[in-house]
Amino acid sequence: METKNNDEFIKSKRGSLQYPNFYYVPPIGLSGGLCVLWKDSVNINILEACPNVINSEIKFKGSSSFVSFIYGEPIAGDRACFWNKLSDIVAERDSSWPLTGDFNEILDDSEKEGGPARWEGSFTAFRSFVSQHGIWDLKHSGNHLSWRGTRYSHLINLDWISRW
Repeated sequence: METKNNDEFIKSKRGSLQYPNFYYVPPIGLSGGLCVLWKDSVNINILEACPNVINSEIKFKGSSSFVSFIYGEPIAGDRACFWNKLSDIVAERDSSWPLTGDFNEILDDSEKEGGPARWEGSFTAFRSFVSQHGIWDLKHSGNHLSWRGTRYSHLINLDWISRW
């Protein structure tokens, strides 16, 4: 999950969330920051981490899977390099590989609210990445936007409060 918070904030919250284990990549300025929290019953091996991805292998109840936690490149001009980085990771995988997080990109205008419509060509790089690697968008329920409200009031999505 993208945190936008420092290490001390994460450490102070993980106990109350009852996740004793965590791995953290700090934000750069006011952008990014990744954190993965997990319980003792789950074994997570962090294979690689950088400001945009935590690449891991998760073992739980006798099963193992690679999972990547994503904070997509926020600067549009640098996204091609990020797609190439993820493509390199894909080349190393020969089994299912969930990716989760904020890609900072959309496949089409139906995935955004407000603002002007984007020109069709602006979706090409992300669509190509998704298509070339056979990535499926797993549908979800609830609010299609991951956060609401002001950024600096910490927990900002009312759905999160009711669930957690």
